[in-house]
Amino acid sequence: MSFPEKKILTDAKAEDTWNMSETHLRSIMKAVSYRCVGSLATGIIGGLLTGSTMMALGIGIADFVVKIILFYTHERIWHKIKWGISKSSNVDIGGGI
Repeated sequence: MSFPEKKILTDAKAEDTWNMSETHLRSIMKAVSYRCVGSLATGIIGGLLTGSTMMALGIGIADFVVKIILFYTHERIWHKIKWGISKSSNVDIGGGI
């Protein structure tokens, strides 16, 4: 049984990958999708603990608004930090085992 070879980026492609940046819209959409799931879970837990649908809805909405702002800010700060990112021509983009 043979496995597919891992693809290695050339120096030019590694440089392009290093210089790629995430747009603000992408960061916002990631934050929204993540918070929808998280806020749903928080609302369900709030409903179970309080026994009130209105209270659960309020908790879920407040959770969504506050945490989406925090997530977006956190994401953009980390986008500017280069710590833990190596600039190398041997970037593995393969899906090998």
